Amino acid sequence: MKTMDNNELRTELCQRCYFLSHHNTALKVNISPEDYPKLLSQIKEKEALIILLVDLLDFPCSLWPGVIDILGTQRPVMLVGNKVDLLPRDSNNYLQHLTNCLERTAKETGLEGANLVHTSLISATTGFGVESLIDKIFSVWGFKGDIYLMGCTNVGKSSLFNMFLQSDLCKVQVVDLIQRATISPWPSTTLNLLKFPVTRPDNWRIVMRQNRLRNDKRSLKALNAYRNLEVRETHNPVFATLIGHVGRTFVDTKKLDEVDKYNRIKDIFHINPYAKIPNPVLQKKGDWDSENTEFIHGKWCFDTPGAVTKNQILDQLTLQELMHTIPKEIIQPRTYLIHPEMSLFVGGLARLDYKAGSRYIRLIVFTSQHLEINIVKTENAEEVYQKGLGGPIFGIPFGNEARLKEFPPLQGKKFQLVGVNHNLCSADIVISSTGWIGLNIGTGQKIDLEVFTPNGKGMFCRIPSFLPNVLTLKGKKLRGSLSYSHRMPFVPRQ
Repeated sequence: MKTMDNNELRTELCQRCYFLSHHNTALKVNISPEDYPKLLSQIKEKEALIILLVDLLDFPCSLWPGVIDILGTQRPVMLVGNKVDLLPRDSNNYLQHLTNCLERTAKETGLEGANLVHTSLISATTGFGVESLIDKIFSVWGFKGDIYLMGCTNVGKSSLFNMFLQSDLCKVQVVDLIQRATISPWPSTTLNLLKFPVTRPDNWRIVMRQNRLRNDKRSLKALNAYRNLEVRETHNPVFATLIGHVGRTFVDTKKLDEVDKYNRIKDIFHINPYAKIPNPVLQKKGDWDSENTEFIHGKWCFDTPGAVTKNQILDQLTLQELMHTIPKEIIQPRTYLIHPEMSLFVGGLARLDYKAGSRYIRLIVFTSQHLEINIVKTENAEEVYQKGLGGPIFGIPFGNEARLKEFPPLQGKKFQLVGVNHNLCSADIVISSTGWIGLNIGTGQKIDLEVFTPNGKGMFCRIPSFLPNVLTLKGKKLRGSLSYSHRMPFVPRQ
């Protein structure tokens, strides 16, 4: 390292990023929540668009509580719900319902008064909704200023940043030169501000882009029709996963040369990747000069560090525990019937007590399939938890005696609810960093619940439910059991 100059050092991965990228292991880094506003304070003085990312599986707990203090009420904000590909369809209009719930809950829990200009649902993994988001960025924001990806830990900022790198949002000539953001389930994986130059959305570019998107839409429609057929034939929920395609428009030599004849204003960033004149050879990603006069006057998209909130328990889990807790494929809701004075455990991470009510209720659990579900009598719940913690009954947390001793104790919070429709979920009990439990309560029925999480963190009652029609996905009740079988995944009408 001592023999490298500054440019060479800039292309090297630091030790922490190397371990994350190659070994999926994080070196311990302690950054207090108070330090994040200081790190991002530069945004206050800039004309910038904020892409505020939240995790749909952990909402509103994944909404940064102090975000308005940094953003203010004038700066435009696009609220983006990520990981929609992991949620099962429960009706034809479920995406619109999710969007409405996302915007409403956000305004109730931290974005009240914010200059919210757009709300959308995406998957930064499959690409669903990303091209539509880019369209909105171009039409609403244009080239007015920089763009910042912001959000709490592990909402998917780095994944979206990398998706943007391969899209029309990023200048063509730097796509393969910029070091990609490190992606890992470990909290706070982006400690510095990564950036790329943003494409100027000139009219001729927008026309070319829309032509490409129309062609892509036809191909995607055919693919989705095939996947829906596979769902009907195989009942495999994997084929019900929302997918998209993110591509680049400006890579056709003939089209670019033709456009250049009529484009009087030369774009200083315009470099044809397939031009006959070779571009300078760059040996490593990152080997480009962002201080060059050609880049200084451009606009940039930044990937900011994740903000650690007090509502999340991700930092209380080991890497192995995280890999079991965070869903990686579409969730299959698990439905259970419980009576008063019964308790349901979600692994060793949460417990729900049905304290009082006139009759049974149904609980629909939206979590990773690796999290064990156990139902016991409430009077025995504490004893079962103490004896089973660390073993196969609960699964998570696991480890030696020292690990279990440092795991935070469960603390409770009480909720009172009234059923709205016996065919729908009336509300969701969100368990931060784990998922949520949908509540199917009889019409007009009053119930008392108490929910326990580590140190009482991250509990929220969400009304209305994100997926109120999810009971359509349950099968018959299993004989001699409190659980229900699964039905075929919902297939939308064509």
